[in-house]
Amino acid sequence: MNEAPEIILQIPDINQTYKAVDVQMEKLTAAVEQLEKDIFIEDMGEYKIKRWEQLLGITAFDDDTLSDRRFRIQTKILERLPYSYRVVVRKLNTLALDGMDIEINNKDVLVKLALASKKKIKDVAEMLEVTLPLNMTYEVIIMYHTYGYLSKYTYGELSKFTYGQLRESTEV
Repeated sequence: MNEAPEIILQIPDINQTYKAVDVQMEKLTAAVEQLEKDIFIEDMGEYKIKRWEQLLGITAFDDDTLSDRRFRIQTKILERLPYSYRVVVRKLNTLALDGMDIEINNKDVLVKLALASKKKIKDVAEMLEVTLPLNMTYEVIIMYHTYGYLSKYTYGELSKFTYGQLRESTEV
């Protein structure tokens, strides 16, 4: 960053001043970059996530990753009214990036989350509880592996796993 002429940089006091300013500029640049990241929930750092959790009354679990905590914050933010069927579907699509299936029949809503979203089932249910009208019922379940998914494997390959592992494991 030293853009001064070489003869000026040879003066020890000025050289030290430039070095001090360079360190401050690096810190300032890093702080500005972090501020820009903290604007969006997807890029938010640890400090801002803690702040949002305090504001929204969210308790983080010990085994939660930053992405799990960001997901809970997004869930709380998306709970705001007003809502419609399209808005509910859009909110669910925003939350369940791993995939999901929604079935809405008159007054019943069935949400099937992808197996990778297993930890998110409680948060999605809480969002539906707040968002849906009181005359509607909902159920949130996990889409387990089905015959169609497992049919591409041979019996020999599948015999290495228990029934529960075949149904629920993401490693199959």
